[in-house]
Amino acid sequence: MCNLKSDVFADRVQEETDQVIGGRQPVTEDRKNLPYTDAVIHKTQRFANIAPMSIPHMTSCDVTFNGYFIKKGTFVFPLLMSVLWDEDEWETPHTFNPKYFLDELDQFVKRDAFLLFSAGDVGLDCPLY
Repeated sequence: MCNLKSDVFADRVQEETDQVIGGRQPVTEDRKNLPYTDAVIHKTQRFANIAPMSIPHMTSCDVTFNGYFIKKGTFVFPLLMSVLWDEDEWETPHTFNPKYFLDELDQFVKRDAFLLFSAGDVGLDCPLY
């Protein structure tokens, strides 16, 4: 699928996990202390694009989107891939770069354009939940 420069990324992930976790079992609380590892996981999920299309949504009102009129009650299928590979959101979307998820201090930051399984809000009255 792609060459992830595995030695470079794997070595840094291994170094970070060795420093934070050592020889013990990892716990959920470790995640906040593993920013690079978290960034690599998020980048892998974005890069792999495991769910290119979200579950269907229904418009709650008439709406015009990108010049197209969409009537209230219309089912729409958000294409997550269009955001996950958007060059306006990801400077080089076809390059494996965990730094997308790190700030200037190498701390993990979640990106708004990181949509893996769903797009939009799901109301509490949604019959699926």
